[in-house]
Amino acid sequence: MKEQDEKAEKAKEAAVDAPSLDEVTIEEVKAVTAPVEEPKKPAEEPKASAEEKAAAYNAFNLDTIIEMANELGIEKTYDDYKKLLIANNDPEQIAKDLAQEATKAKSFTFEEDGYDVDLIPVLVAKVSDTIDWDAANLLPLGDRIQEACAMELGEDALANTNVYNTLFDTVREVLMIAQQENVHDLAQINEMTGADVKALVVKFMDVAYDILKSWQYNDVKYYEGFIYSVLSQFEELHQQLGTRAMMDVADLLILHGDFGLGDANYHYIIRENNIKDMIYFRFANVYRGIDRDKARAIAHEALQWVDGRYDYYQAILDILHN
Repeated sequence: MKEQDEKAEKAKEAAVDAPSLDEVTIEEVKAVTAPVEEPKKPAEEPKASAEEKAAAYNAFNLDTIIEMANELGIEKTYDDYKKLLIANNDPEQIAKDLAQEATKAKSFTFEEDGYDVDLIPVLVAKVSDTIDWDAANLLPLGDRIQEACAMELGEDALANTNVYNTLFDTVREVLMIAQQENVHDLAQINEMTGADVKALVVKFMDVAYDILKSWQYNDVKYYEGFIYSVLSQFEELHQQLGTRAMMDVADLLILHGDFGLGDANYHYIIRENNIKDMIYFRFANVYRGIDRDKARAIAHEALQWVDGRYDYYQAILDILHN
C-alpha cells in the first residue's frame, strides 16, 4: 500500500513539471515530428554533347588521335586505317567495327580523361581526308603492273618522265605491301598482286638505266638506294638482279663524272664474282666514250681472267684493239 502511494506521488510531480500545451511552440513540435533530412548530394556535372566532343577531337592532329585510339585498345597505325578505308569506303561501318576493337574504352570518359570511344568517327573521317581517292579508285594493282610494264620510252622528254614516275610509283607500292605484310618470297608477292613482279622490276631497271643518264647525279643516288631496298626485300630478286643493279649504278655514277665511286663499285663486283667476263666488258665499255685509254686498260686487265671459253671474250678484244 505504501509502495502504491509513492508511485502516485511521483506521477503527480512529473505532471506538474511537464509544460502545458499552451507553453509548447510550433517550432518545438516541428523539431520533434519533422523527418531527419539526408545530406544533399553534390550536383553531377553535365555530360558533354556529341557536338562538343567532335569539336574537341577535331582540334587534335591525326597522330594524337591515333595515339588516343591506341590507348582505347585499338592497335592500328595510320596505314592500317587507310587500308581499311580503301578496301571498304564505308566510314560509318568502319567506325562501328573499330569501336568493337576498343577493348579498354570503358575505362575512359571524356569528362575525366579528355577523350572516349566517340573519337573513333572523327579519327576515321580525318584519315579519309588524307586519302587521294582519285588514285585509290584506280585499276587493281595487278592490272596497273601490266600497264606499267607495257610503257615505252620515246622522243618526248616529258612523256619519258611520266614513264619513269609511273614505274617508280608502281614498284614502290609493291615494296610497301611486301614490307607491311613481311613478304620476302617472290611467288607470294606475285600471288598477292596478281602480276609478275620480277618483270615489273626488270622493266623499271631498264627504263631507269636509260633515262637517268641524262638526269641529275642526285637522281642516280636516290635510285641507287631505292633499287637496293627493292631487291633486298626479295631474296630471289637479289640473287638474280643484284649484280646487274650494282653495275647499272656504277655505270651511271661514271657517266655523271663520279669515277672514283663508280670504279670502286666495279672493283667490288669483280672481286665478289667468279665469272668476270661480262663485268669486265661492261666496266671497259662504259669508258669507251669517256676515256679510250682507260677502256683499253680495263680490257687488257680482263684478259688475266677471261679467255676464249667466255661469252664476252671477243667483245673485250674489240675494245682492246679498236
